[in-house]
Amino acid sequence: MARRNTAAVRRVKWPLQRENTWATQPKNLDTFTEAFNSCPNVILVFSVNNSRAFQGYARMQTLPSPRIPAPEWQKELHWASTHPFRIEWITIAVTRFQNVGHLKNALNEQQAVLVGRDGQEIEERCGRALCELIDETAREQERYEHDYSW
Repeated sequence: MARRNTAAVRRVKWPLQRENTWATQPKNLDTFTEAFNSCPNVILVFSVNNSRAFQGYARMQTLPSPRIPAPEWQKELHWASTHPFRIEWITIAVTRFQNVGHLKNALNEQQAVLVGRDGQEIEERCGRALCELIDETAREQERYEHDYSW
C-alpha cells in the first residue's frame, strides 16, 4: 500500500498519476526490491492520507534508480525518499473505504485492508479482491459519466 501525505483529493487524476513515477520512504526499499526481484508483478495500491479511500493501483515497472529523473512532486517532499521508480497505472478510481472494509489482510494481523502504513504488504487473495473492487468502481464511474455526460 502506498500512501501520499496530503488531504488534497481531486476527482480528476492527481498530478502523481500523470508522471508514471513513484518513490517511497527508505524504510520500504528492501521490501520493494525483494518483491520486485522475486515476483512477476508488484502491484501498488494508492491511498491519499485522510481521504478515506483508495485512489487506484499500479504495477511497479522498475527498481528505484538515480537514472530516472526526479518528478517535480518529489522535490517538494518533507521526508526522505528513495530514488524514483517507474510504475504503470492499471486503474484509477476513488474507492471509498466503506466499500472495502470487509476485506481482511492476513499480512497485517487480519485487520481490514484499509488499515496500514506506507509500504504495508497485502496478502495476494486480499489484494486481488481489493483490485477487483477498484476496477468495479472504475466501471461504475465510467457508466455514470457516460450516462450523464453532455
